[in-house]
Amino acid sequence: MKTSWNLPEARMAIEALAERVVEVVLVEFDGPQIVVVWGPGGSRRLAIACDEDETAVRWLEAELSASQWGRLFDGLLSLRDALLQPRVWIVDQTHSGKALHGWECSSADLAVEILPEVGALLPTAVRQQFAGGPSVAPVELSERDAAVARGFPTLARMVA
Repeated sequence: MKTSWNLPEARMAIEALAERVVEVVLVEFDGPQIVVVWGPGGSRRLAIACDEDETAVRWLEAELSASQWGRLFDGLLSLRDALLQPRVWIVDQTHSGKALHGWECSSADLAVEILPEVGALLPTAVRQQFAGGPSVAPVELSERDAAVARGFPTLARMVA
């Protein structure tokens, strides 16, 4: 990985990671970057691709309450604030989507550089698409939304 990580020694069981299923891709730019996943035990999580190397993509995931989901899609909750939950998960998966490793940790242990910029919201196109109804398809970034994406470490390397 490109970022220095301070992860717990104990990893999640691979069986629990196998339960992780992407529900919908919210932002796609050379592959998924922001997704909604169903985690182990049926928890619905916001996940962002926050680091990668030639073998894997590292995802930061946080479980949100119903009101937090609503505020996120209404543009009233930033991505950074949504991800800074007391308990978060870090998941490594191959570029083809196979889960490799996972860790449960505190958001207080996260490096600042892996988080979206302060105040960065979901791109407008994503918020508008969700406002229109429950059917959601991947959103390709426009030039304007690509500028918003610069608030994300992984996207910043691709857009710059």
